[in-house]
Amino acid sequence: MIIYDQDLISQQALAARESAGISVEAEVSAVGLDGGAPDIEHRLSFRIKRQAILYADTPTPYHAVIHEAALRMKVGGPATAREQLQHILDMSERSHVTVRAITFDAGAYPGSGQSIYFVNGPVPQLDTVQLDQSHGLAFLDAEAQLHKYRTLFERIESAALSPAKSRDLILTIMQDL
Repeated sequence: MIIYDQDLISQQALAARESAGISVEAEVSAVGLDGGAPDIEHRLSFRIKRQAILYADTPTPYHAVIHEAALRMKVGGPATAREQLQHILDMSERSHVTVRAITFDAGAYPGSGQSIYFVNGPVPQLDTVQLDQSHGLAFLDAEAQLHKYRTLFERIESAALSPAKSRDLILTIMQDL
């Protein structure tokens, strides 16, 4: 199984600080998750549980594509942004994790502005796409929809930098903070 994601790794630092008992309410509010305390707790809990795939004894291959705009956001201030970027760099060094960035220079690309998770495995009929939308999650599993998102992710990856150049970009952004 391979998971393609435009969000999970970049949200890990947020959830990790919450699990360590460090308050992140201001950050949650800043990224639009502020639906009240129960909503914050539920969404952070979900993200923490979802991250378990990255730390399992036999971890799932994981590919993340992150736009430069997301990398440059200073959610929680410059120190928090540096911490999140360092976390992304650390995760990118794991053998089962691939992090790629799309630069501003790439211009418009298919799927921009969406938070998309594509979970695929050895049985293509069981693949699933999850769209994280402001009104909640949407799951897609019809063959026509899956074909559309497989093609979309191929195009997204063709617009992205290599993993090495993506790490260089993230390091440059960190140094600019």
